[in-house]
This record gives sequence, C-alpha cells and structure tokens, in this order.
Amino acid sequence: MQLAQKILIAEKDKSIRNSIRQSLEQGPYIVYESVSVKRTKEIIRNQTIDLLVMGFDLKDGSSIDLIPYIKNHHISLIMIDQTINESVVLKAFAKGADDFVNYPYQSAVISAKISAYLKSSVQKNGSVSLLDGAQQSGKSPRKFMQWVQDPNQCQLFNGDMSAHLTVQEYCLLDTLINHAGTTLKRQYLAESLREGCYIPSLRAIDVKIARIRQKIGDTDPDKHIIQTIRGIGYLFDSSYII
Repeated sequence: MQLAQKILIAEKDKSIRNSIRQSLEQGPYIVYESVSVKRTKEIIRNQTIDLLVMGFDLKDGSSIDLIPYIKNHHISLIMIDQTINESVVLKAFAKGADDFVNYPYQSAVISAKISAYLKSSVQKNGSVSLLDGAQQSGKSPRKFMQWVQDPNQCQLFNGDMSAHLTVQEYCLLDTLINHAGTTLKRQYLAESLREGCYIPSLRAIDVKIARIRQKIGDTDPDKHIIQTIRGIGYLFDSSYII
C-alpha cells in the first residue's frame, strides 16, 4: 500500500493557501500549512515532507534564506508569488528552488507541477519514476573526470562522496551523457524531463545546468565539460568520458 505523500504550503496569505489546498483535494496527499519561517522549520523537523510550495515572504521574514535548509532535507521546492521580480526569482533558483509559479494561476497548472515533482522524487521504496527506464536498462556505471555515474542509485560518486544531484539534475545529465558530442536544444532537454503535462521552462533548464556544473566541479568557463552552445542549447564533451 502506497503511503500518502506529504505537502507543506508555506504562505502568509490565507486565500493563496486555500487555493493551493483546493487544487490538491483530488490527490492522495497529506497537506500541512505554515505562515512563518519558524513554523515551516518545525514542520520539516517533525514530518517527512515530500514537497514544499512556498511564498517569498512569510510573517517572520523572507523565505529565500530558508531555501538551503529545505534543500538539505531533500525536499522539492516550488516558489509562488503574485508579482514577477526576476532578480528575486533568479536568487531563489540560485539558492536551490526547483520551480516558480506566478499567482494567480490555473489550478490545473499548479496541480500538474506538484504531481510531476512528487512522481520524480525519490520514494521511500527507492523507486524513481522519472528514471525507471534508466534503472532497468542494465547500464554499467560510466566515468568522467573523477565521477562515476551509477544508474542503479541514480547518482554520481567520487569514491564514497556523492555529488548530491537531485533527480531532475541526474536525468538531465544522463541525457547529455547519452548524447555526448551532440548539441542538444534546450527544448529537447526540457522535454526529457517531462512528467505528465508538465515541462520545465527553458530558464529552469539553464539553472539546473548551472547547478550541475557547480556540483561536479565544472567551473572553468574555458574548459566546460557541459558546453553552452549559444542560441541553441548544451553539449557534453565526449572527450571527458573514460
């Protein structure tokens, strides 16, 4: 029997919290609510939260600084806001947010995004829906630089050290490695992460690529393993595969 997944809505505006809760009524979810940074941390400490939907401003402060704490608990994070401040949104992505939704939104959109992230998150039984094909394909671990790609664990390892890639980051990197030496359009990469009717934005792909580079040490702009092909997309340099 599958356990109900746990969602936390952290937002000071009651009408927004109610709107999100209503969009989740048909799903097998346990929903918690919070209006403050303090209460959000308390719920995360005491519950195994699968997904957090959070506004940028909570009653006792900005939620931006809370993002590293959330990601340290391996919780998928969707940020919501009533205004689009690009610099703030990009800061949230840089801190580790997975996605952004502007309010007001169609309930089908937020429910589709939530469903996609819950399906692609690591479940308690160890399965990852987005990676089922990769896990069952019998691939041998591949190596580039100091990293070993292990499809059975859906992760990169350097000895005992993990790269701590998220599920979507791993899938994105896996797609690039599978097509090493070939330029992949950003739209193609977004489609590779499709879950149901949800597809990440092209800006989200750019942010995920930046995070992958940081985690694997691909930080020299003159010698990127994951190369940016201006106006098109990205290419994984096949010469680095051992």
